[in-house]
Amino acid sequence: MQDQRKEPRYYKIKSSLFWSGIVFTIVMMGTICFRDKIWEEWQKRQERIEVSYEGLSSKLEDTTSCYLCGSNDKNFTEIGLISMNDWYVLDFQIKDYNDGSGSRIAWGNTEAFSYTSEIYPSRGMASIKATLPEDYDLDSAALQKHLCQPCLDKVTNNLNFSKGKYEKKNTIPLCLVDFQTLEIYSLQDWHVGCSIRDYWAKMDYQENIIKVEIFYLPER
Repeated sequence: MQDQRKEPRYYKIKSSLFWSGIVFTIVMMGTICFRDKIWEEWQKRQERIEVSYEGLSSKLEDTTSCYLCGSNDKNFTEIGLISMNDWYVLDFQIKDYNDGSGSRIAWGNTEAFSYTSEIYPSRGMASIKATLPEDYDLDSAALQKHLCQPCLDKVTNNLNFSKGKYEKKNTIPLCLVDFQTLEIYSLQDWHVGCSIRDYWAKMDYQENIIKVEIFYLPER
């Protein structure tokens, strides 16, 4: 009976082709392992462009109905967060600091964003976490429709930010307001903290989630 076992076969490849394959494999593995870092570095090297809303004109005829300075009754007296797309206002309720009120936790959802708030008046602190839709952006036409020109300028001056030329980054349609002075404070991601009279505001940004903490810190 003949031996049916087959002799092993060997294939020859050029050394240059072999080493090219090795290098390609290493590069691909490195790209997969460090792709987030590579993407981050690529974004940093992009040409930077400035985004602003300078020059917007108000289309509000009756200035007494301005959403910010108008004569409509307001129950807010301290610091608030405003959703500029639907002008929904969240009060940090730090004004209750002297009342010794207990803690409160609340949550809700509007057409523009969802939120949770934690308020500790007796400790002089509060926080609001706002979650925006993944495709969030500013509705500038709504601002033109509901703000008088001085207030529109005040708001849009706090919307400026920069981004990479090819970076997918939009305007965060939120801001802080001091209801005693009607001053506006930016919530674009370059702004991570500021003093508002006797309060300190601290901001944290993570993709489409913005968290703002307010602390009552009067001078002693």
